Parts: sequence; C-alpha cells; structure tokens
Amino acid sequence: MPFPPAVYLIYLAVGLAGLLVQLVAIVASKVRIEEIQLFYGQALATYDLGRIQLHLGWIPLGCSAKYDIHQLAQLPTIVRVGIVLIPSVFLLGLGLLLLGPEQGWHHFVTGFRQTVEGILRPQAVGYPLVGKLHALYQQSPVTTTGVICAKWAAWSLMPVGHVGGLVLSHIFSPPLRRREKVDWVVSLAMLVGFLATVVWMGIFLVYAVKHWA
Repeated sequence: MPFPPAVYLIYLAVGLAGLLVQLVAIVASKVRIEEIQLFYGQALATYDLGRIQLHLGWIPLGCSAKYDIHQLAQLPTIVRVGIVLIPSVFLLGLGLLLLGPEQGWHHFVTGFRQTVEGILRPQAVGYPLVGKLHALYQQSPVTTTGVICAKWAAWSLMPVGHVGGLVLSHIFSPPLRRREKVDWVVSLAMLVGFLATVVWMGIFLVYAVKHWA
C-alpha cells in the first residue's frame, strides 16, 4: 500500500485503540458514556447504541468520547486526569512493545522536540521527518507503527491540544466548579494545539502529493 494511505490507516487504528482503552477506563470508573464521536466536525450520521449515541463526523481524523459530567465530577482529580491520559499512556506502551524499550523511549523523548521544531521550521525539519518516516515504512510497517505511537504519545502529553487542555482543565478548573481565567488559558492551549495539528497535516499532505506511489 502507498505510504500516505498506509500512515493514515495506522493513525486511525491507533486512535481507535486508544479510544477503546479510554472507554474501558470510563466504564470501570462507573461514569456513564453519553456520546462517541468518530471523526471530527459536524455529524453526518448518528446511530443509537442503547444509551450511547455514535456520531460520524465529516473530517476523517480523530475520535473522542463524551461522558456524564456530574458523575465525572464526583471522582478524585487524579482519576479524572487518568481517564484523559490513559490513551496516551496506552500509545506509549504500544510504542515500547513494538520498538523495544531503548528505541521506544528514544522516539518518545525526541518526539517533544521534533513536534515543536517541525511546526516552527516545517520545510527544514517537518518535511524531512515525514521523509524519514516514509523510508522507515518501506523497511518495516510494524516499526513505523511503533514510531507513530511513541511520537503521538509525546505530542498528546504536551500542555497543548485536546489532551493537554483537558488535563489542565481537570486540575485547575474541574467540572461544576469552573474558573473563567483558567478556562481562558485552557482554550488558548487547545487553539495552539489545533493550529499545530493543522501545520503538521499540511506538511504531511504536501509530502503525500509528491510521494503517492
């Protein structure tokens, strides 16, 4: 399979696996799941799965779960944060399993720096990194999956984006006791994370167009 769609499918697969792990953690915490969102954007279709609604968005990226905020608020802060972080921890564990401890930790640790450098210098750093991932995929799709898991875990554990924003929110502005100033900072962090994602998507799409075969 050509590199671009293969990486896209790997991305979807590990994202869905992370969501499944999170759903198990939510159920184990006795918090009711209200909605599951597959793909972002406005829902093109909605399905009733008993007491859970499944929404299919029109942007074929990402997935998330919505749960009962009142039940969630009764949980200790560490448990709420754990529910948010468990997909990232799962991806790190999967990366370590596929790559081995030494390589897994290497790709995880360097993922923090590479994520930022790729955004600030997309042509000089971001584009070549995608090229290295392409070369690695030609050698071993399994290793490529491990690298994606480790880098994704690093990105998601940064204090920006959806995961980082939610962690900040649960720690400093918990459910039912919102703090306006903290929520403003959290919203800014999520916006920065969104813009960073857009930059990386742009880098990947440019590379994909040039290297489809």
